[in-house]
Amino acid sequence: MFDFNLQTAVFFGTVALGALLFGLGVLAFLGTTLMVGAFKGIHQTAEAAQERLRRERSPIPG
Repeated sequence: MFDFNLQTAVFFGTVALGALLFGLGVLAFLGTTLMVGAFKGIHQTAEAAQERLRRERSPIPG
């Protein structure tokens, strides 16, 4: 096959480290996306609840 020496070990180690860092970056991006989506959902729900309370407390004109 090929001669496994220090240069090939460094190469494969670098490739493995790069793949690990790339995977961690993808996981961090997905986690951030999920957290931002959850925050937007919570914010939207809170705004809807505040609007509902505002409508319930306001006197009905008549």
